Amino acid sequence: MSRCKSSSIANFSKGRESTAVSEAVHDALRFTMWSGAGIQEAPLQVYYGALVFAPERSIVRRQFSREMPGQVQVKCGLDEYWGPLLQTLEGHTNNITSVGFSPAGDRLASGSWDKTVRVWDAKTGRQLYTLEGHSAQISSIGFSPAGDQLASASWDTTVRVWDIKIGRLLYTLEGHTYFITSVAFSPAGDRIASGSWGKTVRVWDAKTGRQLHTLKGHSARINSVGFSPAGDQLASASLDKTMRVWDIKIGRLLYTFEGHTDDITSVAFSPAGDRLASGSSDGMVRVWDTKTGRLLYTLKGHTNIITSVAFSPARDQLVSASWDKTVRVWDTKTGRLLYTLEGHTNIITSVAFSPAGDQLVSASWDKTVRVWDIKTRGPLYTFEGYSSRITSIAFSPAGDQLASGSLDEMVRVWDTKTGGLLYTLKGYTNIITSVAFSPAGDQLVSASWDKTVRVWDIKIGRLLCTLEGHTDNITSVAFSPAGNQLVSASWDKTVRVWDIKIGRLLYTLEGHTDDITSVAFSPAGDRLASGSFRTVRVWDAKTGGLLYTLKGHTNIITSVAFSPAGDRLASGSSDKTVRVWDTKTGGLLYTLKGHTNIIASVAFSPAGDQLASTSRDETVWVWDAKTGRSLYTLNCYGYVGMIAFSLDGSHLETNRGTISLPPSPSRTSLSSRQHIFVEDSCLTVDSEDILWLPINYRSGIISVLDQQVAIGRPSGRVLLLKLC
Repeated sequence: MSRCKSSSIANFSKGRESTAVSEAVHDALRFTMWSGAGIQEAPLQVYYGALVFAPERSIVRRQFSREMPGQVQVKCGLDEYWGPLLQTLEGHTNNITSVGFSPAGDRLASGSWDKTVRVWDAKTGRQLYTLEGHSAQISSIGFSPAGDQLASASWDTTVRVWDIKIGRLLYTLEGHTYFITSVAFSPAGDRIASGSWGKTVRVWDAKTGRQLHTLKGHSARINSVGFSPAGDQLASASLDKTMRVWDIKIGRLLYTFEGHTDDITSVAFSPAGDRLASGSSDGMVRVWDTKTGRLLYTLKGHTNIITSVAFSPARDQLVSASWDKTVRVWDTKTGRLLYTLEGHTNIITSVAFSPAGDQLVSASWDKTVRVWDIKTRGPLYTFEGYSSRITSIAFSPAGDQLASGSLDEMVRVWDTKTGGLLYTLKGYTNIITSVAFSPAGDQLVSASWDKTVRVWDIKIGRLLCTLEGHTDNITSVAFSPAGNQLVSASWDKTVRVWDIKIGRLLYTLEGHTDDITSVAFSPAGDRLASGSFRTVRVWDAKTGGLLYTLKGHTNIITSVAFSPAGDRLASGSSDKTVRVWDTKTGGLLYTLKGHTNIIASVAFSPAGDQLASTSRDETVWVWDAKTGRSLYTLNCYGYVGMIAFSLDGSHLETNRGTISLPPSPSRTSLSSRQHIFVEDSCLTVDSEDILWLPINYRSGIISVLDQQVAIGRPSGRVLLLKLC
């Protein structure tokens, strides 16, 4: 159904005041906008990704339930209702810095560090064209009042003005000598203002491109500029913690606003021009009376830098965006927080109301533009009490249970067959950082920033013991091969080894001079390795004595792993290298280079002839463990945080799924099992794209075991899928 036709039907249903028809059409519109990106990429995903992930109470989902693929079962974790997110626009290849609606509301524009401006159809989410020409990142964009032109500001020190109808460059404004951070058209469209790191604001004639004024007075860089509704005044916000308001006709300073305790990042006039809002790095939004200069109120709630503020067209609401990854909407009369929009996975840089005031658009360093419905928000459903982000998930060895830890200080255990919640494990006083099952699967260990490790009987959900002693956050835990001991590493620079049967501390390993980030037992259980800043230490696991210290890395050690024979040790680091050491002598055997980002995990093959490493560069490298030669590189299209070889060495087991490996001298047969892998935006089976993942079902917290996929969603819910 086309957007045009569906809109007509929506209007028709409203005219007849048919509640059932209106609800059905509204649901269909939400379904189409929400899943449009996946359907455009692969039309058959209307039956796979779109229907599978539609909310439980969606009319479209219920109407077409028989069309859903039988081989994909959702055990738990779906939203119950449509949330406020209407659609997600993807296409930029780097951080997005600025976004805005056209005056008619039919277009959206976004600027990015990828040096491009992209223009989108605001109704369908389709990208119309890409504006290229800047030689550095885009910092700000703004439509002309007529909607026929668009200005873009860049760190290349220029402002470019484009014909928005055909996507053609009209002219370039030059004069700034430092990065330009903000640009805006005047309400009449005859002026353009731009702010720069050069501490100046420049005002230009929008018709001729001639510079009219240079406004000086700030003592640090300009972060934001904005015209008053009458167009006779201009506000500028600066790193010097002040806002200045200028008479735009003569270029004279009228008054200065002070009160923020850190740099001011964003400024906006209200539609009536009687109020001025400012956002700051102090995490607060302040609203001022423009006639008297008096502070009216301060809006508190964000937990990090404010990046953008904007008034609604009706002036009754104010929106703010922040580095805390949230958008907050406030009542301008009372200063009360109305609601918070969550979903972005990185810093939010820009936010704006639609001309009708019924939608919001936000841009983020997660490379997405998101459009939100703020008028017809349904109930927001939180799955089984979860209200905080998932931090860790793990399957039991048998795959019949799933454990998840969260920022809400609780661990939950689920039955993977039914999707039912078995237990909620409470007692922590800070966020959960890690959960792991014992080798036998009868116990669960969880670590927290409250400096404790807890061991649970997973059959009955009972706490067995609490291991206390660390004086700072716990970063890593691991069971011994026999499962009778547990090792924990901490920011307190110690490693502690525990007897988990009696809950007693056996010994504390001291010697590191920085936070400990990784720890592992040797296969025989007789040695321990711990990684810290630049060094790896190897210990006697029976006596606790230090055997040797391995030096050579130039940054934090992120992962350590012993070879099956225990004669070699691999270490991965934030310095983008893997180093392999002789555990008998402590000597460095070789350094493996090739990754372009932080190493996340390292693992030896069962035969010990190969070594695998994964990185934040979204690749897996497999190396010859004897020579250090690179064998092959695998592009994962998503961050893989954990890696291990299968018992027969035929494939790699990762947190995102399994990766089949070609034959090697120690393994001549190919894996016969089905390989499920979760890429950034889709689920694949044997390298074939099967299931499109909507943006709100993508997360870095993923675990795959056999035919089961668990995703810890940003909303705090845990999605459990089973492929039949």
